[in-house]
Amino acid sequence: MAVTGSWLMDFLLVVATLLYLVYHYLNNTYSYFRDRNIPYLRPTLVFGLPEAITKSQIDLTNFLYSSFPKERFFGYFQSRMPTLLVKDPELIKRILIQDFNHFQ
Repeated sequence: MAVTGSWLMDFLLVVATLLYLVYHYLNNTYSYFRDRNIPYLRPTLVFGLPEAITKSQIDLTNFLYSSFPKERFFGYFQSRMPTLLVKDPELIKRILIQDFNHFQ
């Protein structure tokens, strides 16, 4: 049963809907840090952080660390997974000692 009366229009409507759903699925986690007011590196559509593909682990760590020089912590995406990088030694100490039970 045709919705629009034309099979071509129905096909294009289905393709457009599928493209929208795929786009929404790929982007739904990218608002994670923005919703929590955490500074973050803006991700690309599929890869998250393209530097993770093109740089070595040491270069990537240096790039990430220097991205937010005055922040105590910030976020970035490994593919679609949000990742928090804590830079402040006092904050790391607090997380590992006082707040440890929140991460079990």
